[in-house]
Amino acid sequence: MYMKNLFLAAALVGAVSTPAVAATCTAGGTVTFNATQGNPDAIQSAACFDGNNNNTIDTNFLVFGQIGWILAANSNDSGGDHALSIDSPVPVSDQTMWSILNPLGYSQIFVTFKQANFFAAFLLDATQFLSGTWGTLGPGRSIDDLSHASIYYRGEPTPSPVPVPAAGLLLLGGIAALFGLRRKRRTV
Repeated sequence: MYMKNLFLAAALVGAVSTPAVAATCTAGGTVTFNATQGNPDAIQSAACFDGNNNNTIDTNFLVFGQIGWILAANSNDSGGDHALSIDSPVPVSDQTMWSILNPLGYSQIFVTFKQANFFAAFLLDATQFLSGTWGTLGPGRSIDDLSHASIYYRGEPTPSPVPVPAAGLLLLGGIAALFGLRRKRRTV
């Protein structure tokens, strides 16, 4: 019993002390991008590209094995349909926060960060908190030197379940009324 409890305690300590791991990619051997999202395992994939995502990504651009991506918003307010919104990712010392609002519930979302002549795309897990940190290491060893961040989505929004408490109460009220009538008939 003692060994079993010792093993369980060691497993719990190991699970609690697991460090957060950032998704990382390096573009052109020059700029390294990293990002985290809420849960360390939430970022599903990362990819680096040459150029500017605003000029490169359209509905025919293949990224994460999919086409049909739509620009939702850009941190410098240059385009997008605003189905999602992103907080301006302003540097705070060596760490910078990002946050995305997804009011319609899109399930396929990625965020891009652009620095110099490169950008990185990070595929997010939309079931997790859509916030995290980002950082870059690039030309001249600049840290957190970002041109802009953008968010893209594809597919239809996932509708959230509509609560029907009023209909449930009406149903219960109707059933109670039927039982009341039935009881009244028996007593007559």
